[in-house]
Amino acid sequence: MLQRRSSRRDLAAVAVFSGVGLVLGGCGLLPGRRREIEVAASSGLTDAVIAVGEDHEPRDVASATEEEFDWDRFAVYTIGTPATTINEESGVIVETGERYSTQEVLFVFHRDGTAVRGAPSGFEFLAHGAGAWWGPRTRLVWDPEQGTQLEDPDA
Repeated sequence: MLQRRSSRRDLAAVAVFSGVGLVLGGCGLLPGRRREIEVAASSGLTDAVIAVGEDHEPRDVASATEEEFDWDRFAVYTIGTPATTINEESGVIVETGERYSTQEVLFVFHRDGTAVRGAPSGFEFLAHGAGAWWGPRTRLVWDPEQGTQLEDPDA
């Protein structure tokens, strides 16, 4: 009888430590495991895109997002981009599926070489910036033929 209690206690301990390991691993706190970042819409970026479309006045991406998070460059990804590409370029887990499969354009903002936030955007016309890195002086500008576009004076 004593043997059985010990086995149950051992099994309970293994279950608890396994659960803790999964939680810590999912948070990126175990060695060799990359952390995930928040992927949430940026109200400042959305508002800036809408404002440029309405008044055709340029807006700085940095100014639009400054109250939400800090960054020093960003990349743009579109539907079908392999998750390995996004995650390797970001240095963290951004996309957990095989490919980015949302219809929205995904902005991944970086600070000091590591992604700090993903921001999906429903504005498909900003997809022209996919495959490029955008700097802190990037602006949203009005183009009479294509509508609102990204422009980096340092590119």
